Amino acid sequence: MLDDRRRGALGAGMTLVTVGTCDDDPLVLAYVGEALSRDGRFDVLWAAGSGEEALRLIQANPVEVLLLDLRLPGLDGLAVCRQVSRVSATRVLLLTSLETDFLAEDALRAGASGALVKGSSWKELADATMAAHGGFKVFSPRPGERLLPESRRGVTERILDQEMATATAREREVARLLALGYGNAEIGRSMNLSESSIKSYTAKLYRRLGVTSRAEALLKLHGWAPRS
Repeated sequence: MLDDRRRGALGAGMTLVTVGTCDDDPLVLAYVGEALSRDGRFDVLWAAGSGEEALRLIQANPVEVLLLDLRLPGLDGLAVCRQVSRVSATRVLLLTSLETDFLAEDALRAGASGALVKGSSWKELADATMAAHGGFKVFSPRPGERLLPESRRGVTERILDQEMATATAREREVARLLALGYGNAEIGRSMNLSESSIKSYTAKLYRRLGVTSRAEALLKLHGWAPRS
């Protein structure tokens, strides 16, 4: 049965984004599938328990986005990603348990649209899946400092110079920490400020950057642009 949000999206004439998932842990498959189904923007067509099964399913029933476990037995996530990228237009988001599993360069070289830690919230999963569908490169906010190539940090500094030339030193520091993947509470502890103060600073940051969400702010601060 369709939940209310999915029913509303279809009633409004929206086309749901088709998604496939692949993980050897049934609990992860259930979590990701439930998160995306409840969001209302996605139609999860299938769930695979191995890389080999995912390749078979994507040929028989193509999807627009594939959420794919990095550490699979047999054919691992990077190998599956390379094959998917060669034969289809499917966007691939890699899922990892550890933020030190790999570097962003490995994911990008394999053709992935990005990577997320499996502990991401339902909203983070849904927003990242939607961003990947739109052609963005997406990396989990939490391990961002380790996963993102060193070159992206220079991009962030240039964007801060361009977009926040008139900002205070404190506002720039909030933006810098947000770009590294810190949450509001972590930024507050780092700067010895209350979480409500940080929320106020991030709201100002969104206005300066011309964005409406944390995911969009992260993408802009790292200089990622939609793929044509």
